[in-house]
Formats: sequence, C-alpha cells, structure tokens
Amino acid sequence: MGGVEDRILFVVALLYGAAVILAVALYGATAYCALVSIRRLRRNLLDAGGYACLAGALVVPAGIILPIVIDDMRLASRATEIYSWRTVIPNPVPRNLIIYPNYIRADYALELAESGIFDVYVATSNNLRKAVLSDRPDCANIRREYVRFTEAMNFRRCAVLEKVDTIPEDGLVFFEDHAPLSLPRTMLDPERVRWAFQLVHRHDSQEDLIAYEENIRAITLRRLGILFFPGLENRRPRGDDEKHASRPPDPATFIYKSLGLDPDQIQP
Repeated sequence: MGGVEDRILFVVALLYGAAVILAVALYGATAYCALVSIRRLRRNLLDAGGYACLAGALVVPAGIILPIVIDDMRLASRATEIYSWRTVIPNPVPRNLIIYPNYIRADYALELAESGIFDVYVATSNNLRKAVLSDRPDCANIRREYVRFTEAMNFRRCAVLEKVDTIPEDGLVFFEDHAPLSLPRTMLDPERVRWAFQLVHRHDSQEDLIAYEENIRAITLRRLGILFFPGLENRRPRGDDEKHASRPPDPATFIYKSLGLDPDQIQP
C-alpha cells in the first residue's frame, strides 16, 4: 500500500514541478518579449513582429487581472440583485418553523422552541424531528450553548428533538444550507458560496421571502504571487473584519432579527 502511495506522491510532485517550470518559462518569455519590444519601440525599430510580441506580452497580465475585475463587477451586480428583492415580514409571526440545518446537530433550534414562540421542526435528508418542550431533571447537562430560555426557566424545562413522520407544509422555513436563492455550487468552485441563509413564509402554496444573506468568495491573485503558479484562487480572509464576514452569523440571531424580534424581551 505504501508503494502505491509513494508512486502517487511522486507523480503529483512531478506534475507540480512541470507546472512550475512551465509557469516560470511563460513569465520569463513574457517579460523578455515585453522588454525587447519596449526598447525597440523607443528606437522606432519596432516592426509587425515586434508589435505582435508586445501584444502577446500583455495577454498574460490581462488574463490575470480581467477575471478579477469581472468578478468584482459580478459581485456588485449580485449585491444589487439581492437588495432589489421584495421582502415581507409576516404579522402575526407564524408558529410553525421548519429548519433545514447545515449540520444534523442544531442546538439553536432548541432555543427557538424554548422561546415559546415557535413550534420547531428540523428536517434533514435522513429524518424529520420536532423540538418537544418538557420538564427534565438534566436540562443543565444537555447542552452548553443556546440556553437563554431554559436558563430563565431554572433549567427545569428544555426542548429535545424527537422523530416525527411528517412536518407541516405551511409556516416559516429557514434554510441554513443550500438556500434556494443562493448561487449554484459548481465542481470547479464548490466553495464559492461560503454561506447563505434564507428565511421564507410558506402559505397557500406560495412563498414570501422574509430575509436572505450570503457571503461569496471573491477572486484575487495568489497569496504567494504569480511567479510560480499562473491563475487565480479564492480569496482567504485576512483582516478581522473579513474573517468575521466569512463566518456565518448565528442562525437564531438571524431568525430573530429577520422577524423583528428581540430575544431579550421574550418571556418563555
């Protein structure tokens, strides 16, 4: 088994080394061609072949910079599109809340149920569950987060998820993962969308958008520079603000805010 892995690593290293050599050769030839063309241009000795060489020297940087500029324009257009979407906050707030979580464990769903405002259902590909509120002696030990309301009840009542056969068709629907309005994931860039939250009001065979937020990876030059590997990469968060923006917001906070609710004013 080790021999096969060693061969695979050798082939990968060989291909990467070849790519580095080709990249260095490409940029070296581009720089040389540009330098020679500029010198000839200053001496008025530039012929048709020189102009062609100079144009070719501009192709590489243009091929690197233009995708970044185009991507910035697409992001701006996407932001304008999202801003133009009509949103409606239902009044009164429906009791049913169906959650499609990003992970099987969704403790925030239990907090929402413990608020007393929602009947919470959690739907995954494997099963359907409902957050059931009951008196339990072990509420303080079930979880460490999202205990705002169970703490207000002196940890005597808390919610747990129990399997159900069906979930309501109407009510609030929250998509924590694969939001219908998010940009589609592609094989070439499966992590283009860092996160996308969507909350809708489903009723009478229609859906009204309540709120939508997303975070998309922008494209930029490689952090190590262009000398070794031509092309682009997804931008990594660098500053504290960008790191904060790249992380998804708290789902419970997103739902409260989208519905105009203040959790500090809720009495369970």
